[in-house]
Amino acid sequence: MPNPDSYTNHDANHDANHDANHDATLIAVTVNGQSRQLSSGTTVRALIESMGLGSIPCAAEVNTRLVRRSEQSTRLLQPGDTIELVSLVGGG
Repeated sequence: MPNPDSYTNHDANHDANHDANHDATLIAVTVNGQSRQLSSGTTVRALIESMGLGSIPCAAEVNTRLVRRSEQSTRLLQPGDTIELVSLVGGG
């Protein structure tokens, strides 16, 4: 019969490795002057949507370069990127 202690050690090692791998998937970026941690593989469009700006016109700039709306879904954010998001608000 297997030793129950071996399951505990295995589970603890698995959890430690999972946490280390999870931490490795985060990237640090700056969004509108604020430091943020995002999942690796986040696109500009995913960031816009996560900030609640997905349903309104929103311009995005990454490292001072405009990201066209047609490219927002494919433009992956990288560690250290500086992102500026600007939404247009009507009114008068």
